[in-house]
Amino acid sequence: MKNLPALFVAIGLWSASASAMTFVHPGALNSKAELDFVKAKIQAGAPPWKGEFDQIISSSYATRGPHGRANINSGNNDANVSRDDAIASYTQALLWYFTGDETYAKKSVAILNSWSHLQRFTAGSEQDRLQAGWIGQSLLRQPKSCAVIPDGPQARSGIFKPCSKGLFIPS
Repeated sequence: MKNLPALFVAIGLWSASASAMTFVHPGALNSKAELDFVKAKIQAGAPPWKGEFDQIISSSYATRGPHGRANINSGNNDANVSRDDAIASYTQALLWYFTGDETYAKKSVAILNSWSHLQRFTAGSEQDRLQAGWIGQSLLRQPKSCAVIPDGPQARSGIFKPCSKGLFIPS
C-alpha cells in the first residue's frame, strides 16, 4: 500500500504530457483522455499500470465504507478518518471507471454522503482550521467525479451541505 500514490503520480505525469490535447473534464483531477489512457494500459496488462492497479484494488481504500462524522475533533483520530474517507472515495471512483463495477461507484457516493452531516470542528485549535481546509478540498473535488457515475447527482447535492455552512473555509 506504500506505493498506492504511484498510480496517481503516473496519471499526473500523463496529464503533463497530454497538455496539448483538448481538455474534457469528467472528474476532479483527470481528463477523460487521461482516464481512458490509464484504463487501456490496465486492460492491456502493461507495467507499471497493471501492477499499481492490482495494488489499489486490493487495498483497504477499495473496500472502505463510509465513516462520516457530525463533528471532527482534529486532536484525535477524526482527522485520519476524514482523510482516509476522501482517499477511499476517490480510489473507488477511479476503480469504477477502470472496471465498470457499479459497486465502486455506489460506495464512493455513500462515503461522500456520509460527510454531508458534518456540523463543526471541535478541537478548538489551529489544527481545526488546517483540517477544515484539507477535508474541504479533498471531499469537494469528488462530486465532479460523481457526475459521471451511477447515482452521482445524489452525492453532489449531499456533500455541499457542509460547504454552504462555511465549515471548510478556515477562518
